[in-house]
Amino acid sequence: MKLALRNMKRSIGNYLSYFLTIMIAITLMYSFTALASSKDIISLSDTMPVFKKYIIILTFITSAMIAFVISYASDFMIDQRKKEFAVYKVMGMEQKIINRLFCIENMLLFLMAMSIGIALGAVFAGGLTAYVMKIFHTSHRYGVNLSGFPVIYTVVFGMIIQLISAIRIIYNLNHKKIIDLIYDSQKNERASIRYNLKRRVLSFIALILYPIGMWLVWYGLTCSSRSAWIYLGTATICILFSVILIYRYFPIMITSVFNKAEKWKLRGTNLFLLKQFSSRINSTGKILAVVAVLLTLAMSVIAGGLFMGASYTVNIEDYAPYDIAIKIDADIDNFEKELTYIEKQVPVTDYVDYKLYETAQIPDMPILAISDYNHIRKQLDLKPVELGDKEYAVHCEPGYEKEMLAGMKEKPAVKIADQGLFPADTPLHTETIEQYWMAGDKGYAMVVPDWLADGLPTHKSRLIVSTYPAAPKEIKKELYSVISDHLEPYITKGFLSEHTEIGVLVKTWTVANSLTGYTIISFCCLYMGIIFLILVGSLLAFQQMAAAEKNNKKYIMLYKVGVSWQQINLLALKEMLLFFITPVIVPLLVTFSLAGILNSILKDRVYAVNIILRYTGVAVTVFMMIYIFYFIITFITYRRVALRHCPKAKGKDRKK
Repeated sequence: MKLALRNMKRSIGNYLSYFLTIMIAITLMYSFTALASSKDIISLSDTMPVFKKYIIILTFITSAMIAFVISYASDFMIDQRKKEFAVYKVMGMEQKIINRLFCIENMLLFLMAMSIGIALGAVFAGGLTAYVMKIFHTSHRYGVNLSGFPVIYTVVFGMIIQLISAIRIIYNLNHKKIIDLIYDSQKNERASIRYNLKRRVLSFIALILYPIGMWLVWYGLTCSSRSAWIYLGTATICILFSVILIYRYFPIMITSVFNKAEKWKLRGTNLFLLKQFSSRINSTGKILAVVAVLLTLAMSVIAGGLFMGASYTVNIEDYAPYDIAIKIDADIDNFEKELTYIEKQVPVTDYVDYKLYETAQIPDMPILAISDYNHIRKQLDLKPVELGDKEYAVHCEPGYEKEMLAGMKEKPAVKIADQGLFPADTPLHTETIEQYWMAGDKGYAMVVPDWLADGLPTHKSRLIVSTYPAAPKEIKKELYSVISDHLEPYITKGFLSEHTEIGVLVKTWTVANSLTGYTIISFCCLYMGIIFLILVGSLLAFQQMAAAEKNNKKYIMLYKVGVSWQQINLLALKEMLLFFITPVIVPLLVTFSLAGILNSILKDRVYAVNIILRYTGVAVTVFMMIYIFYFIITFITYRRVALRHCPKAKGKDRKK
């Protein structure tokens, strides 16, 4: 045990990336589980318990992914200490003792990271809870969120991850011979950067698949057929395969091009840098491809979660502009029962009950009487609209504006009930009045004079009620019972079908549940995106550390032939930058391309200018902050190993 503790303390500097990966993963697992399990959060809306289910499922998935990366890290840790294990074997230590020693070290490191992760997760969960409560405009005092279920759940999955890692460690140690442990680091990989026909063909396919994938995304989002999901699925496959092929072969092509640039290649330490990059690209091309795919998923998921969640908050008022709204797709005499019930629950300041009319001349166009239309506008503090006896106007959602204007320009006059009508001076209005439920049923409605509307057939009744204070969200369920009791005599007498469609909109309920959707989408995507990101950071970090030992001898050789310490230090930084920058270029391109497509398609449906591009920028900023953090930690650890035994210059560097 003492030896395990001593080895853990001695090696923790080299295992910094491993330690941070576990700590951040546990922090995320605990904080999001604690957030979703909080009683305050669950009580915010009827659908909030779904959040907990999603987080539990995502945690299960991410645990498997983290276990894979931790196992990969264990290989690196064994590789770093293979000579030490060889010495133990030469001294006569049994293999099972070596296995136990390393597993204890690994377990102690894991337990330390898990303890810190849970503590940080409790602090972070308290902040997340306060933030969500603020989104719901609910008062809440910050507190550290440390509770039973999240702790048990995190510990159980943490131990499963560690168990998988221990199995991998024991397997690798048992299959290593003394000769392998001593001389494995001296094995050289043969690599070639030949620019052959196969690479040209596959590179060309990669370039073709990318625009095809983007076009399929656009087409899948704009087409109205049931095949849209097939197009989007095919687009995803095309884009991901394009990313894989680009990173599998393009870096080799780039090194081939730079290898031919004689002047650049022979300048300073560029030749050494090029050889290092070429050798590593040939041996790690598959890993770079996997990393690029994970980075693409990470950025896309974070960006998608943020702007989808933001669109919920932007459009909430448009989904539910009225305090209470009731729809009954039948012609009923009045809403007295509903109004009486509402007045008992909350003070009513104003109400309007009205009909949606129809006409055989324009069967797809719902019709409103001008008096009802202006009363609806009054409810929303909008100015009234004037309409002549022979005039009409159209009110529609912004997405239908161009279509409606084009139709009125092509055929301005309409005939309803043998009466000719012409467009009013202001023929089109697009203010938010909710036209899929209340002031229409397809996103638009025609407004006509009262005298004309009175003679039209109708089968849809509506009620809009303004209250002060806001109606409680619980009233929604109760109103359904009141409406059912109201319609029962109509159904019994055969005047109405028992399948008559009814609906109730209560602003407080809609806001709460819409914000629930925002919370679920944003936080689940953020959770998965950051998990993808730390996995990528870990893979890159472990890959760099695996090469650090080999590069140590090369850097010492450079110093011996006269290259200054500062130049060697800069060379190590350049090499690290190349391997961190290279896999992030195409994912950034993919993310902003997708954001641009979505922004152009959905800009009329999301009532905020460039909200998709804006939140994509926020997501990329968050992504880059975490990515840069991993780069700094990796470089610090890499320098400790790769530049070990490379003497620092004292005073001035010696001249070449």
